[in-house]
Amino acid sequence: MSENLLSADLSLREIYIHKDITGAVTTSFSSPAAQPTGIMIDGSGNLISADNIADKIYIHNGVTATVTTSFASPNDAPMGLAIDGSGNLISAAGGFMDVDIYIHTGITSTISDSFEPPADDPMGLVIDGSGNLISSDWYEDKIYIHTGITAVISNSFGSPGAEMRFLALDSSGNLISGDSTSDTIYVHTGITSTVATSFSSPGGAPFGLTTLPSPAQAEGLSAASRMAMMIKADVI
Repeated sequence: MSENLLSADLSLREIYIHKDITGAVTTSFSSPAAQPTGIMIDGSGNLISADNIADKIYIHNGVTATVTTSFASPNDAPMGLAIDGSGNLISAAGGFMDVDIYIHTGITSTISDSFEPPADDPMGLVIDGSGNLISSDWYEDKIYIHTGITAVISNSFGSPGAEMRFLALDSSGNLISGDSTSDTIYVHTGITSTVATSFSSPGGAPFGLTTLPSPAQAEGLSAASRMAMMIKADVI
């Protein structure tokens, strides 16, 4: 069963479905608004995307351009998206150097908690197989490993490029990161600074990243939900 990388390109306003975790693209479609940033797959296999001009979060019908519903971001300029083991959306929003990380109730606009990030401009969010949040900050050009979904940082390391943007995890728990200056997507060895391979992004500004079927960050979702996601991945 294949595992496909999805990427969102800010400048071209396009969402790409890659062939496996490579630079090859099988198909693409337009984002629902002007500047797609964070993307994520929910427990039913639906794409969730954020747009930092519209200040909205969109729930798509499967992995398509069709949007079933949307809601306002908890702050302006939403960036990274992740989903915890209970199916709650995690988002980073707030504009330049004024960003908080928000824990939603389900995939809704309702916020149950929030906290300040470890640096001024978090972009990427992903949750590892142990339930720890991982965030990237483009201003500091660093990747942070949190303790659970909290502001406490257990470790950090520098990114492989110059302007670290968004993050994903593959099914083996390897970190995937995108850099908008070098226009490169990196596949790391585990959640470390070591890079196993890299390839050019299909557009000019790789921002949102996720994988289908959902990787280690979906640990804790029901078996039925994970199976639904895998079936949709096979269809693609």
